Amino acid sequence: MDSPETLNTVDVSLEVLSSDVASPSPLQPLEKKEKRTLMSRLRRKSRHHTAAVRPPTNFHIQSSEAIIAQLNVDPKRGLTNEEAALRLQQYGPNELTGKGGVSFWKILFGQIANAMTLVLIIALILSAVTKQFIEVIVIAIIILFNVTVGVTQEYHSESSMQALQSMSAPKATIIRNKEVASYDTKFVVPGDIIKIRDGDQIAADMRVLHATNLELDESMLTGESVPVSKNAHTREALDEPLGDRKNMLYKNTIVTQGKGKAVVVATGMQSEVGHIAEALAEAASAKPEKTDLQRRMDRMSIILFGVAILLGLLVLATEKFTMKETTLLYAISVGVSIIPEGLVAVLTVTMALGVRRMAKSNAIVRKLASLESLGSVSNICSDKTGTMTMGKMTVVEMWTGPEAAYKVSGAGLDPQGEISTDDGKVLPAGHYPPTMDLMLLNACLNNHATLAPKSEMEAAAEEAAAASGNKGKEPVHMHHDSNKDAANKDVKESWVGVGSPTEVALTVLAHKVGLVREELISGTGGWAVLEEYLFDSTIKRMSVVCVPQSSPLAAQAALNRSSALGRSGSILPPREMSRSSSMIRSSSLGQSTSSLSSMVRSASLTAFNSKFGPDTGILVLTKGAPERLLAICTKYVDESTSASSLSASLHEAPLTDEIRTRIHDANHNLAQHGLRVLGMAYRRIDEFVPTGEPAQRAEIESDLTFLGLVGIQDPPRPETAAAVAECQRAGIHIHMLTGDHEATATAISGQIGILPATAEHPDWMIMTPQRLSHMSPEDFDHLEALPLVVARCSPETKVQLVDAHQRRNHILAMTGDGVNDAPSIRRADVGIAMGSGSDVAKQAADIVLVDDNFATIVLAIREGRRMFINIRKFVVHLMSTNISEVILLVLGLAFRTASGGSVFPMSPIQILWLNLLTSSPPALALGVEDAPRNIMTNPPRQKSEGVFNKIVIMDSLVMGGILGIVMLAVWVLMIYGVGNGQDDLLDICNESHGGGDDLADKCDLVYRARSVVFASITLCILFLGYECRRPNKPLVRFNPFNNKALNFSALFAMALTFPTFYIPWLNENVFRQRPISWEWGIVFGAFFTYAFALEIFKITKRLVRLEEKHARKRALKKMAGGGSNGNGKKAAHKGVPPV
Repeated sequence: MDSPETLNTVDVSLEVLSSDVASPSPLQPLEKKEKRTLMSRLRRKSRHHTAAVRPPTNFHIQSSEAIIAQLNVDPKRGLTNEEAALRLQQYGPNELTGKGGVSFWKILFGQIANAMTLVLIIALILSAVTKQFIEVIVIAIIILFNVTVGVTQEYHSESSMQALQSMSAPKATIIRNKEVASYDTKFVVPGDIIKIRDGDQIAADMRVLHATNLELDESMLTGESVPVSKNAHTREALDEPLGDRKNMLYKNTIVTQGKGKAVVVATGMQSEVGHIAEALAEAASAKPEKTDLQRRMDRMSIILFGVAILLGLLVLATEKFTMKETTLLYAISVGVSIIPEGLVAVLTVTMALGVRRMAKSNAIVRKLASLESLGSVSNICSDKTGTMTMGKMTVVEMWTGPEAAYKVSGAGLDPQGEISTDDGKVLPAGHYPPTMDLMLLNACLNNHATLAPKSEMEAAAEEAAAASGNKGKEPVHMHHDSNKDAANKDVKESWVGVGSPTEVALTVLAHKVGLVREELISGTGGWAVLEEYLFDSTIKRMSVVCVPQSSPLAAQAALNRSSALGRSGSILPPREMSRSSSMIRSSSLGQSTSSLSSMVRSASLTAFNSKFGPDTGILVLTKGAPERLLAICTKYVDESTSASSLSASLHEAPLTDEIRTRIHDANHNLAQHGLRVLGMAYRRIDEFVPTGEPAQRAEIESDLTFLGLVGIQDPPRPETAAAVAECQRAGIHIHMLTGDHEATATAISGQIGILPATAEHPDWMIMTPQRLSHMSPEDFDHLEALPLVVARCSPETKVQLVDAHQRRNHILAMTGDGVNDAPSIRRADVGIAMGSGSDVAKQAADIVLVDDNFATIVLAIREGRRMFINIRKFVVHLMSTNISEVILLVLGLAFRTASGGSVFPMSPIQILWLNLLTSSPPALALGVEDAPRNIMTNPPRQKSEGVFNKIVIMDSLVMGGILGIVMLAVWVLMIYGVGNGQDDLLDICNESHGGGDDLADKCDLVYRARSVVFASITLCILFLGYECRRPNKPLVRFNPFNNKALNFSALFAMALTFPTFYIPWLNENVFRQRPISWEWGIVFGAFFTYAFALEIFKITKRLVRLEEKHARKRALKKMAGGGSNGNGKKAAHKGVPPV
């Protein structure tokens, strides 16, 4: 149990709620059960109060002093625990509560309230009325099984979603009672004072009180991919867009750089994110959730129920509506025979197993029904960053002159890679050109990012928290490279980077060559940092002043710095190291670069430091935007005449207009290839005395020598190009929607194959919102094709594209991760959210990708196609079984007894047995059939084409019709060939009682005939399962026995069925049949007759399809001479048909 000193917010808030008067004395933590009880009270209160508590939305035009007064909080002291608890009770938890969590009863009702289940319930009631209690028990088991499987799977999916959300729940660093502590964000309340650092996720809507180089990624809310600079200045325009409110921080956005302090003004459903979530919840309640498959299943159930009633009435009509028990029983049996009782169970289990398979591939399916649409997706609109790309900035190129361009291998945060020349020659570690050495030193020392293995970072965080009792410590929010995708299975360790994406990329570059900042500036590392000038967004650069320890100037610089700072000691970094850096140092970061051997790293450092001798002097290392950097550079390094050692001065030539033009051209060329470009420069100075004055920075960052350019890119995932190619072979068109510039989008889309590898592309392929925003729906519809790449894409543009695709009858999958993506995700046929995205996007989605990987979408589509094909297979199998039973039972009415009555060719239990225990297991085995090899080479099916197309209907009618006729022939053969015809047909043979002790003897022939029919139809149904595996291929064209589940189901069905002929009492009193011996010859004769007929049917069907295929090819060949796309328009670019 926690001590009073380490009491967390949960205990404080709940203890206050549990009493009428808040006590100022130390409070004891509550037990878990009490916490849950009081949290339930708190949630009920919050739902009651949220509608009434509507915070104002004009905080951005109010001064920070006015807001502090309005919220009644001291920005230095913060709220007290008691005040926070009362506000928590008033405003409710800082959570999005519109969804209301997982409702078991809602899921249960949804599973029961479908047409097929209702039909089974009606059949159960009718069986109970006629006192057929065995049938009642069997049907009840069917209903219970169907509902249990459906509820379990859907509840599991929703619970997985909640677990995913709780895993991503961030912390907030709050000032309360003058103390800084870490709290779960759900306990943040209006008036809380929050401390913010780089890497933090904003816990609620806040007004900035103080900011230092504070920048946020607001793409989840506004769609703007470029980080937004924040300050505390009061704004003037009341109706200013959210993205322009520089003094506001919004829930779920990410701090990319800097630090600050802010006051919470809105939480939970009252935040901007909450308003969007609330609107989406209202839209969801009005939107029908049933898919085409569900609607067709309901329609089929209603039709079958109507057919069952007609068949029952037909039976009663033939008996002149004499309501005898046997007549009613036969009518019910005929009606039940047309209903595939196992269809719902098989469909649900098949989808559930598919969902499990997809979950193993990192895709969480929130609704089983969405799999139907997933398998027929014709177009995918996907984000670029993090989905098609690694989502981690990586240095890929370095440029130090026209003849000195280099490539850097490796991707993501894994610090493994090499530097090589353009012709592929790898540069030895530690033996780089002098200009590159200075650039690498710049990347390492002029940097505040940190990198470490995830395990070490987490261990260090735990040690730091344990050492301090988690008091006064701020949480470290880390961006890590999970490396869980298939392409990176060989990576044993995942890495964590803390800092802005650009600085993390430069840190990874330094680690690749063995340079670690914390090691370089340690006592034995050889370098000392004298001053740092942080990144300033107004001048777009940052610098560091450093000196080698071996330089004679180092001692004097130390004295100057000590004097300026008013303290003595060794040279130290001018600012306190970041919390992440200090933790890494405390956990021996010297071992963190374990991917590089200690020998290689030591050799690299030795070789590197040997280039910086006593004559090196004090260095100013600067990096920033190339254009801004060139403006303060007067020289460049002429490598052709420079010394190999940095101890001596490099040959610095004047930066002429010609050289500037070359640098500008190189910068433009890198940018055209989709790279983010940084410039690097340096300067040597003889003396440095820090003053802290802005003028000193301007003087230090002047008269620089230009070193070169660094090209940084978020590289494509290794598996993305193959996934895109697979989609294109499958007739699925890929569209990239990105917030990046057109050049970056064009470069990446060309690398992964979305755009053809040509220098120029048609206008329709690449568009920007500036062009799309002026287009009406009619203009969209008149486009030759919808764009393949949309750069600087906004949320509104995404919605426009969804509507445009749907007007063209495309089945669209739309991805997104931000709050602003939720409308387009919900609007699409298949909405796909990223696991790292916002909760609002996940709630709007049908599928959530845990790994944010585009290749996972392709795997999900493959799984969706596989499942749809398999659904058709087992639908044919089940419907064929039911059709054969109907033919046998209905036509069996024609064979009358001497008194004019009818005798059942099969008993009711035999019918239910066939529908459940004989046909359902093979159908379920067909549901787990592996995907055919060509599954991703066929085009997606049309939107109007459901499961029950004409081929499925024809196959069901023909295969079921043949089986029904063969079984009727078996019945006739037994009654009229083996027996004496009408003389052996007795009314009492339908009775389960009342015929006397010799009932079975009197009905011996009828009972044996039922046994022969039952055995024959069982074998034929099991054989039909193998035939349905490949509906268009004869058995000789494939291996029918490589589906182990189908083999097992066939053996299982036979093992259960055949003993029923020979177990006393069970055979005669329950199944109303008798043992057979020589009659097995008739059984196998019927089996081979049916097998031969099916093979003839499949061969005939194959020949007809081949002829139709050749006819289509001839027609397409004839049309190809016209050179148009059928609409009178010029055909699209080769390899990219109009979409």
